[in-house]
This record gives sequence, C-alpha cells and structure tokens, in this order.
Amino acid sequence: MLKISPILPTNYNNQNRVLKQKSSESAPVCENKREYNPAYYMPNNISFGKRIVPFDIAHSEYLKLTNDQKSFLRRNFENFYKLINIDELYWSKGRTIDSKLPLSTEAEMKDFLNVASSYNKYRADKATGTKANRIICLGRSPKWFLNASLWMKGGIQDYTFTAFSSNWYHRNGCGVGEKLFRDDMREPTIEQAFAYKKYLKRIDCTPVDLVESAEKTGKPVIITDYIHSGCGVTSWLDLMSKYAKDDGVLDEFAKSIRLHTMSSNDYIDNVLEYHNAFRNPRVLMPSKLEKYSIPQDYNDMSADVLKSMLVDKNTNECRSTFYSPQAWTIYSPEKFKIAQMTPEELQKAYDYHKMWGGVFPNAWTDAMKDYRNMLNFRILDYLSEHGMLDMRHIND
Repeated sequence: MLKISPILPTNYNNQNRVLKQKSSESAPVCENKREYNPAYYMPNNISFGKRIVPFDIAHSEYLKLTNDQKSFLRRNFENFYKLINIDELYWSKGRTIDSKLPLSTEAEMKDFLNVASSYNKYRADKATGTKANRIICLGRSPKWFLNASLWMKGGIQDYTFTAFSSNWYHRNGCGVGEKLFRDDMREPTIEQAFAYKKYLKRIDCTPVDLVESAEKTGKPVIITDYIHSGCGVTSWLDLMSKYAKDDGVLDEFAKSIRLHTMSSNDYIDNVLEYHNAFRNPRVLMPSKLEKYSIPQDYNDMSADVLKSMLVDKNTNECRSTFYSPQAWTIYSPEKFKIAQMTPEELQKAYDYHKMWGGVFPNAWTDAMKDYRNMLNFRILDYLSEHGMLDMRHIND
C-alpha cells in the first residue's frame, strides 16, 4: 500500500485563488467544488500533500496502485492545470486552467504508442535465442517512447541513455535541404571532446564499446533520436567518427550502427509552409562517414503528438538535463541527476544554466515533477486498460 501525505482543502483552495487571479478567464476556477476539489475524489486510504503525485510513478509503482488510487490519479490527469501552479512549470506561456496534458486523447495515445512500439523489433527472442540490439538513446527526446516500449508486452528490455545537446552542422532549405554545412566555431574544443569521451567510457558508449556490442549480439547498435534537420545526430556522429578513427575502428564502427529516427512530415510541412515537396526526414552523414551506407529507419507521427511529446519544453525538460559541450568539462550528467556533485561543480553548473536561461534540474518544482509523473501514469494506465502492459517487467 502506498502511503501518501495529506493535502488540506484550504491549501488547495488557496492555490486555486492564486490561479484564478493569474488566469485570463473571468469565471471562477473552482466554482463547482465537487467537480475540481480533490477532497471529493480522495478515497479514505489516500491523502495528498502539496504534490498532486508526491511519489515517482514508473512500472513497479503503478502495479501497486489500488483501483481507487488509479481513479483518483485519472481525475488529476484530466484536471492537471486546475490543480497545479502554472507558473511552476518550465514553460508556462500559453498555459491556462483549460489546457490539457499530452496524450489526453485516444488518437494521440494510439499514434504515440505506434511509434513507441517500433522499438519492439529490437528485443531479444528467447524462443529463437535471438539477442537484443543494444539501443542508444541520444539525448532526452526519445525517452518517453523508449520507456513506453519497456513497459508494454513484447517491448524492449533495456536501453542506454547518452546525454548530448548540441550541433555544429546545419542544412540549407530550412533544415531539410541536401547541402550540409559545418560551423567550426561551434565545434567542441579539444578539452571538451576529451571530457565527453571520458563520459562515454563511463557508460560503455565509446565507438570501441559499440563495436564490441554489435559483435556480441550479432546485430547493429541502434542510435535513436528525434530529428528535424538531423544535425544533432550528424554532430554526434562527427565526434564519434573522430574517436573511432583515433582508436583505429572507423570501419567497424560505421558497420556496427543503425539509425532509428522519429519526426512528423505534417509538422515540418506546416512549419515550412509548403506541401507535397518534402521527403522523409533523414540524417546526413559527416565527412568521415559519407562513404558508408548506414541504414536509417524513419518513424512518422502526427503533428499534435510531435509538438506535445518532443517540442513542448515541459515534456522535454522532465526527462533529463541539458548537456552541451560547454557543460562537458563542468559536470557529468550521472552526478548531476543523482546529486553527487561537489559544491564547486554544483556552483559551476548552476552558473552555467543561469547564463543560458535554463532551469536548474536539481531544483525541479512540484509542478514539473507532477507533470512527468502524470504522463508516466497516463501511459502505464492506458497500456494496462488495453491489456498491453507487461505485468512481469521489473526494470524501470
């Protein structure tokens, strides 16, 4: 039984008064208390504190929820923006008490799970003795989709998160043209590249490690990311190809990887304001990899799902920290997430994020935590309700 600390109705009403004052709506936020007040939907064995979801929800936590708790959390998902302080979100512009969380509709959820299930083909098959492809999650964007595959029946068993937030390439044609340009001024310095390789060694993700993984499984390592121009992936591959050449494994590295990308034709057509001329997004190779035919699997989704799950800053920032070359010599993302940084590293990281206008991830607000956990709950609950949840999975 989950034990959750209580929320006082007075605290809830005070919060709604603040939201009412800040909202552009003239109608009272909580005019019908029976419709919005959690006190009326709180089972006797559940009590909440300031958080809507004062505990992290992943697969194992979801399995422990009672039916009453699930019903209560479904209600909180539906009324999320009425229950939280909107100003505590990473990005509050345009949000109102009538806004909805991502994946609120049946169509959005089906489209999201269609892309998430595209990873399922990389799982191991015990019946045939087939080993799983190793999957590298490049940056934070694909994590919602990968976790959904982790949780569903027939989904993947694991993946490796590799922090990376940068690009020093760009393309013509608003990012979808055939010409690739390199901005040497934005390329990582020798010191930064050395620091990033040390990070890759800690997570067994250097080119040598990936070659060994491919040899062990007999399958290519899957590199997955969200792309528009694909220049972020191009930049990462550029750096990896340099490491591979230095280590004498460039050929082996190029033949050991496969790209698994996602985007939305409808979204990019709308952004570029032309139609019927756009080809599927793809990654253009950096110079050292141009001669290799590296396979690419592209997965398309609706514009609505892409905007809510990949472009929306709240959804994106709820998954991991920003990790650009300027940060590579300051801290490691593993320590950054689990608060093992020294005071000096912590101060440098704080100053860095403040300089770039970012939110310091170790200081997540209650609303940001609730946002992440409500989305986790929504995905898990949908899978469970439709008989798609893997009840035996224990690794979140």
